[in-house]
Amino acid sequence: MVALGRIQDPSSIPFVQQGLQDQDATVRDRAAFAAGLFGMSWVPLPGATREALASAVVAADAANPGDGPRRSFIDAMARLGGTAGSQGLVAIVKAAGAGDERLSRAIIGLALQARRDGKMVDAPLQAVLQRWGDSAQRPRLRYSLAYALATSKSPAVRAQAVECAQVRGPEERREDEQQAVALCVRALIEAGTEADVALVRAALGHRDYRVAAEATRVLVRFAQRAKDNPARATAAIAALGDLSGKVDLLAKGHVADGAQPLLQLAKLDLPDEGQGVIESLRQQLQARQQTAKGQVALDLARMDCRLAAAQDSHQGSLAQVLTCGAGLPPETWRLSLALGQIEHGPQASLAANQAPPARYLSHASPTVRAAALGAVAKVKDASAKDAVLGLLDDPDISVAASAAGAAAALGDARAIPGILKLSAQASRSPDIGETIASALMDLKAPQAQDLLVGWLQQPHAHLRHVAAQSLEKMGVTLPAVSPQVAEPVAYSPAPDGAELDFATAKGSFTVKLDTRENPRTAANLWGLAKKGFFNGLTFHRVEPDFVIQGGDPRGDGDGGPGYTIRCEVSDRRYVRGTIGMALSGKDTGGSQFFFTTSEQPHLEGRYTAFGQVTEGEGVLDDVLEGEAITRVTAKP
Repeated sequence: MVALGRIQDPSSIPFVQQGLQDQDATVRDRAAFAAGLFGMSWVPLPGATREALASAVVAADAANPGDGPRRSFIDAMARLGGTAGSQGLVAIVKAAGAGDERLSRAIIGLALQARRDGKMVDAPLQAVLQRWGDSAQRPRLRYSLAYALATSKSPAVRAQAVECAQVRGPEERREDEQQAVALCVRALIEAGTEADVALVRAALGHRDYRVAAEATRVLVRFAQRAKDNPARATAAIAALGDLSGKVDLLAKGHVADGAQPLLQLAKLDLPDEGQGVIESLRQQLQARQQTAKGQVALDLARMDCRLAAAQDSHQGSLAQVLTCGAGLPPETWRLSLALGQIEHGPQASLAANQAPPARYLSHASPTVRAAALGAVAKVKDASAKDAVLGLLDDPDISVAASAAGAAAALGDARAIPGILKLSAQASRSPDIGETIASALMDLKAPQAQDLLVGWLQQPHAHLRHVAAQSLEKMGVTLPAVSPQVAEPVAYSPAPDGAELDFATAKGSFTVKLDTRENPRTAANLWGLAKKGFFNGLTFHRVEPDFVIQGGDPRGDGDGGPGYTIRCEVSDRRYVRGTIGMALSGKDTGGSQFFFTTSEQPHLEGRYTAFGQVTEGEGVLDDVLEGEAITRVTAKP
């Protein structure tokens, strides 16, 4: 059952449904787990198939009340969703006792459905709000309800969110209590009014940086919605001025409390009215850097450049990052950072007097070239067409794939032959498959259909999934084909009790690997560490109150070890300090990993979780983007 769930071949669903009715409780449980994995498939199941499978799970759950908590059944209802899944969860939320762990998990299940569907609809929302009174002395239930409030995107949760988000009492509380406060603050993004700005402003001073980071997120969102509530936006921008205190904390070496809220600000686009806040913070950072030394000076410089990239993204040009941080952060990192933020930022046009990103298409660094291509595609710089065309033959596969995407964004049909030539490398580098398929469809390449039908027979699941999704978008009926079967890749198992010791400039932490449930994934990272693969690489991605990510030899999120491994999703939860495998699709893991800095239920069932930080957990909070991994030691 577990194998069928991991493979996710829809033709095997009848066997899973049969397993749900097995006489053995363990088989029923694993069948429910498999059903949930089908609900998280990278290629979504047809609606009718999802509904039928969800109905089977709900029926099996009701038929076997003696099986215990039946967490796999609840998770499957959440992951499959639909009418049956939602109704099954609502029934549990209404009927379960306040101390029943099924209640907390079912509430999270409704929240996961709301996250997937965009908001929480009436029946689930009312069921959740009716249980709020049961949570006062139950931290785990309060966390689950707070998670539901944060994902509901409903103004109706305001009263509960305000009550929960109050900063009061001793700050040394349980982990899930702290997370509940952060989530209730986040819920005010949709539910908060002008009267709540003072409450969110107070949360900026919370000693748990995750609460402060969420407060920053809320205030920026308020500022962005000036048309909806001008007074609220003005008050929010004024409140963000309090982030100057975070600069003081960072200058004193309190990295997490100081840097993480500032990083949150840098990742979100403040409107014109708020740009003065960023400029003021940069001036403070630069003044503090003049007297700082060592690691503190570098941390201040990194944050200065992060905010400089936010300024450049807002303007759609590169200017501030060229001189930020007094030159301490490497130029390659600064340019890639700013170009990447332009690609993902709101600015879609260039003023005549601004230097276009195209000037960096010939940069010596492949990470800068790739980032420049993304920025060129975003701003649609037609003058760069010839340069983009030339990069389809770049020796760096990620740059070549980025060129394919940029050429499609620019509508340059001359790129079709080069993209078709590049597609031959997809079997060895499946990560580029989605970019190639999208580019060919956008350019209306006549060869696209034949290429994608051929990919349906590829042994790599990701390419098959990309092909199936792309052909469906094209309105093509999928032909009946038999994919090639890839031979299992031999691997040397990691020993029982295998651990990884991570050393950074901020300190060290230890990870215990799960060699039982995730043997290939654990062995892969353990073996790479034995070879010294990770020594000197960086944590290239940091998302406050979410994850830190590293293990990429390129340093921009597009690299790997030159091969991919299969996913091994298990029951392991993503709590604070869990290590997971970074993916761009099914079975695309390699060397990139991430650590969750808070509980993240939505990652479960999709990304392989294969270990847990056991010592030095606090170091995760101090890691900043570009932070070097000094050494990773595999033990024993």
